[in-house]
Amino acid sequence: MTDVTALGSSAPLVPALVATAASVALVDVLSCSRLRFLPAGGRGLVLRLLIRIVPFLLPLLVLTPPSLDRPVLSLIVAAGLAVPALASQHHEIRRGFSGPMLALLGPVAPADKRYLVALPLVSAVAQEVLYRYAVLATVEALAGGLTAVVVAALLFVAEHVLPARARSRWTRKDIAVHVYLSVAGGVAALSTGSVLPALALHLAYNLPLALQSAARATDDTPVQPARPARRGHRGVTTT
Repeated sequence: MTDVTALGSSAPLVPALVATAASVALVDVLSCSRLRFLPAGGRGLVLRLLIRIVPFLLPLLVLTPPSLDRPVLSLIVAAGLAVPALASQHHEIRRGFSGPMLALLGPVAPADKRYLVALPLVSAVAQEVLYRYAVLATVEALAGGLTAVVVAALLFVAEHVLPARARSRWTRKDIAVHVYLSVAGGVAALSTGSVLPALALHLAYNLPLALQSAARATDDTPVQPARPARRGHRGVTTT
């Protein structure tokens, strides 16, 4: 039986494919749900975060943890790749931190604020584990690196545009930026043998949204559900 060995992985191909496919399917189903059945307040937000994040990590039940080798090279590569992605969102980022936009967003309860700051950063890590590790490694073993990069990019973009609320806001530019992030991250991961450049690239791109949430005013009134801003609606896009 063929083994999955790319990016530091080590697992038989068939179990890795099954776990990865199940993870992708569950992620896509949950991305279309607003989880309104969860309670408000801190406990509900913790549950919301876990339900959003854990499905991305299911392949790790079969695959070994991804390689994070070559940290210096990875960070240099990620910094170079992040420049065009962030530059493409320059106006949206500036608008997102403007006084009128922060006033429009309004204050949030402390627990909601922590959730909104953590979500884009934790999501970036979880998405890289699935798309730039599990999907890349398993498809690469099955069909080669080029096919793996394309499949990972398609699945990554599909997760973001499947929800109706995302389709109504996303432009061709948003889709193009996310295709770029996925392809660039996938090529960098396979070229360096490490998931770290893709992970650093994704974190760099999502960082403005986390900082925007941190800049919002705080009050003691719970906000349910707490959801991050998105470009075209609140001024900043996350992945």
